[in-house]
Amino acid sequence: MWLRLSPAPLTREQSWSLALSKPIGVLKPLTFADRAGSSLMCVAMPDPRVYAEGIRLLGGVDALPLAEQVWLCYDAVFGDSADFDTWRSDLFERHAARDGYRLAIAADEGRVVGFSWGYVGQRGQYWSDLVCKALPRELADEWVGNHFEIVELAILPSHRQRGLGQALHDRILEGVDRRCLLSTSADGNDPAVRLYLRSGWRHLGMLRPGVQVMGRHQT
Repeated sequence: MWLRLSPAPLTREQSWSLALSKPIGVLKPLTFADRAGSSLMCVAMPDPRVYAEGIRLLGGVDALPLAEQVWLCYDAVFGDSADFDTWRSDLFERHAARDGYRLAIAADEGRVVGFSWGYVGQRGQYWSDLVCKALPRELADEWVGNHFEIVELAILPSHRQRGLGQALHDRILEGVDRRCLLSTSADGNDPAVRLYLRSGWRHLGMLRPGVQVMGRHQT
């Protein structure tokens, strides 16, 4: 048990209730287990490593109890799903059951303020097949299948421009040793695109107008 704040053993749900009450670090490292910090406004872009200990990396089983907290952040950022139940069953739980699923999550004062998730993608899955159709065959053969797929990376507007995006990106890829794929805006001025480019991703092709496929060799 990574979090123990009472003499009696805690359930997973109790552990996360306590963990989410701890804020993430902004100017210094922080672990959910034994430190508390406060979110401070800062003018300069901080080193993303200051977040590393405050971002939890979870597998599918441990991610499921956090569906509602993740949804609140997801809905605030994207707002593209009809309701929580639909999102949970059609997206969150379905993805959490896939091979290699992992969720990186940052919490501040009891709420999720940023997250990223991904899994090992295979041909025959909806997005992978779209990419196969969009890319030239030689690129599709090289990149698609048994790749790690970053599906989501989201940060509340109130917590942007503080290095959290880079920290979530680095955490979700921690220990991944295979080709990685994602789709994102084709606008080179988009902050997410700039993050990916400086992190070693490259343009592979267009998924549809305005949306590109990017790849990165992760070793």
